Amino acid sequence: LSFSDVDKIAKLIPNELGIKLVDALKEEGLNKLVHGNPAVRRIYGLAREVEGLTRQTGVHAAGVVVADRPLVELVPLYRDGPDGGPVVQFDMKSAEGIGLIKFDFLGLKTLDQIRDAVKLIERNTGEVIDMSDIPVDDEATFELLCRGDGLGVFQVESSGMRELLTKLRPSTLDDVVALVALYRPGPLNSGMVDDFIDRKHGRKAVVYDLPELEPILNTTYGVVVYQEQVMKVAQVLASYSLGEADLLRRAMGKKKAEEMEKQKARFMQGAGDNGFDLKKAEAIFELLAMFAAYGFNKSHSAAYGYISYQTAWLKANHRAEYMAALMSIESGNTDKILIYIGDCKRSGLTILPPDVNASFQAFDVPADARTTIRYGLGAIKGVGRGAVEALMEARVAAGGRFIGFMDCLEKLDFGRVNKKFLEALIKAGGFDFTGHERGRLFNGLEIAISYAQREQADKASGQVGLFGMLTGSSKPTFKLPEFTGWSEAQRLGYERDALGFFLSGHPVTTYKEVVDRIASARIAGLTGIANEAEVNICGMPSSIKVVRTKRGDKMGFVGLDDETEQIECVFFADAWARSVRAMREGEPVLIRGKLEKGAEGMKILAESAELMREIRQRSTREVHLTVDYDELRARGRIEALRKALGENTGACKAVLSVTQPNHCVVRLELPLALSVLPNETLQDAVDEVFRRRGVVSFR
Repeated sequence: LSFSDVDKIAKLIPNELGIKLVDALKEEGLNKLVHGNPAVRRIYGLAREVEGLTRQTGVHAAGVVVADRPLVELVPLYRDGPDGGPVVQFDMKSAEGIGLIKFDFLGLKTLDQIRDAVKLIERNTGEVIDMSDIPVDDEATFELLCRGDGLGVFQVESSGMRELLTKLRPSTLDDVVALVALYRPGPLNSGMVDDFIDRKHGRKAVVYDLPELEPILNTTYGVVVYQEQVMKVAQVLASYSLGEADLLRRAMGKKKAEEMEKQKARFMQGAGDNGFDLKKAEAIFELLAMFAAYGFNKSHSAAYGYISYQTAWLKANHRAEYMAALMSIESGNTDKILIYIGDCKRSGLTILPPDVNASFQAFDVPADARTTIRYGLGAIKGVGRGAVEALMEARVAAGGRFIGFMDCLEKLDFGRVNKKFLEALIKAGGFDFTGHERGRLFNGLEIAISYAQREQADKASGQVGLFGMLTGSSKPTFKLPEFTGWSEAQRLGYERDALGFFLSGHPVTTYKEVVDRIASARIAGLTGIANEAEVNICGMPSSIKVVRTKRGDKMGFVGLDDETEQIECVFFADAWARSVRAMREGEPVLIRGKLEKGAEGMKILAESAELMREIRQRSTREVHLTVDYDELRARGRIEALRKALGENTGACKAVLSVTQPNHCVVRLELPLALSVLPNETLQDAVDEVFRRRGVVSFR
């Protein structure tokens, strides 16, 4: 069958985890095809034959097994590819079953992140930080955690975890370790987490059935959180060896009735022999059995919890350097970079755009401006490490700073740097220091590169131009050709192409007056709005994913961002049908829907989406132009303004407000013949007349 035919059949299988083909046949579409088409019926029969079989081998990325003799004497091996190492042919449970010890070695990029932050701090301040010796009672760190400022902090940056931080309000490292263990579906759904929080804050009494339990459970307020606590209770009350206690832990986790009966008899016998009340001992055994299903390995939780604390300490005490190191590690993940930039801005840090004179491969914090972070060139799309290194070498050759666009080009090694690299730098704003508009640099780039390469060739061959020989003067300086500049929308669009998001501005700000009137909040402000509230949110669709429902209808998942943050909007079939036209335009939209808050974060169950452009045109009554008197009286300005208004005629009254030298404002209602259409074209045209943004406002 052709790929398209196979694809149609495959899409009739409902998108449910673990669904069986026999259940999929209950769907009307698939049933009709199987019973009505012999070819499809044969495919379905073949699929049933292979369903459930092992499809392929897989190798655990970090799993290592250890034995007391050569592995080949104990287990069959195979080689993982031509250059791969030996791999055990058993799955992990079977490997353990024959006595192999299995280790899972985790490599965390967070450790690189901590290392890079410490290096930045040392470079900027001279302070050498030993992360294994930081104070574990740092007030600023716990203040940061208590207010839920967990973005970028290891293990606690999900919205659910940040919300839990504000409820728990950790005050010790033990609290942070417990938090890592508790934030899992079992403890959250069982009410165990709420019980833990209430006990910590004194809303529930912390009680121990026996005094011997207090030293084991006091750091978790009497709640059994860790597997090690289960083992220690069995050791203290019933004289289990630690080996026996580990078997008890496993039995409780698996809940095998026969094994549990044996363990209960052993526990009661031991407790009785040690003189404990048997009724209390039985109650404690049942309590352990209940909590063992949710118990977490404390050694794992402590290792992770300590790294959580270390990253929180860095963010609380050296925020800029820590966030720069974090964004450098995540430079390939546009969504995360956008979230972290929003976090930086809210905390008062300034994100400086890429600059070929100041940026490095990674994000950087200038030593003389430690509340700023300079964008890393390596995070620009289409920019490779080799090209950035060539740029850094050229900058050194230029004395540490390029004096202009051509100075940079003439010092670059074009064997390592190509046009695509330079285009990405221009789009991202890397050459804004030259004072040239980005569109002019972009359109003149090819000619400029040719000129720069000729200059390099002349210098390499030692040639001196005829003009210079005769006159003793240098030849005329290269000038970029004149080109019509990019509109604000084009400039931001190209910036988004290069960075993955908007950095120097945002299309939504173009509609600020409308947003202020009709939006419930900016996206970052949704945290202060109640769950399931009806909201209106303005933003730019950053990602769109369309899937088919079981009925074959289309629904959409849209990532929406504004100048503050990003949120997912879910459009079910009817809402998507109403909204798909607006989504296809690639422009700012207003989304109406219901806010939904859950453990995994916030999202909007959308009802509709409408273009901000159309809303503004419909709701604007007047277009205001605000200028200074000196701007207006400049030669040719009034005629240029009249032309710009005349080329964008519409039904909205235009009002000109002129600020006089004595600061008085004169308000002029322009003739009806100069009524205008309130759109971005008008805005760009008027801004072009006055060579600045902010002249036009819509009311």
